[in-house]
Amino acid sequence: TDVAEAAVSTGTVTAVVFALIAAGSGFSWAISFAQVPERLVAPFELSRLAARHMKTGGSGRIINVTSIAAHISLKGDPVYGMAKGGLAAATRALAAELGPSGITVNAIAPGFFATEFNAPLVDVEEITQMPRDRSSLGRWGKPQEIGGAAVFLASDAASYITGHTLAVDGGYMTHY
Repeated sequence: TDVAEAAVSTGTVTAVVFALIAAGSGFSWAISFAQVPERLVAPFELSRLAARHMKTGGSGRIINVTSIAAHISLKGDPVYGMAKGGLAAATRALAAELGPSGITVNAIAPGFFATEFNAPLVDVEEITQMPRDRSSLGRWGKPQEIGGAAVFLASDAASYITGHTLAVDGGYMTHY
């Protein structure tokens, strides 16, 4: 794996960010359940693998990418929220387990981001209306606006933060 290769080539792994994008067209129970391993199990297993290498260095940062769907429900794909909620719980569990080894484990929960993957959705009025009407900033996030959260959580400035999910959502979850 890339984590093992990085450890071999550099001698250590200090920070990793796990973000998986699962493409699909429309909702179906079969497709949605089939994506649970890549949305939940893979980041958990990759975190454990990275942690083995981080333990040898006495510290490290693991950053999972969940979603605001881990904390609020979005009609139409209940399994997505279930998997992302499970990843948020796994983040907290790993933080408790790995903290004594000097490893912090946190997550980033993006809201609506105008990424290449989401490009077809940006012009769909029903979807675009959600961040416009419900977020404090009233717009989709730009891809470059999420990187700062990862840089912060990977930095020494976040050395006493663990088990936390940082929403990067333009204030979407502050509204009801």
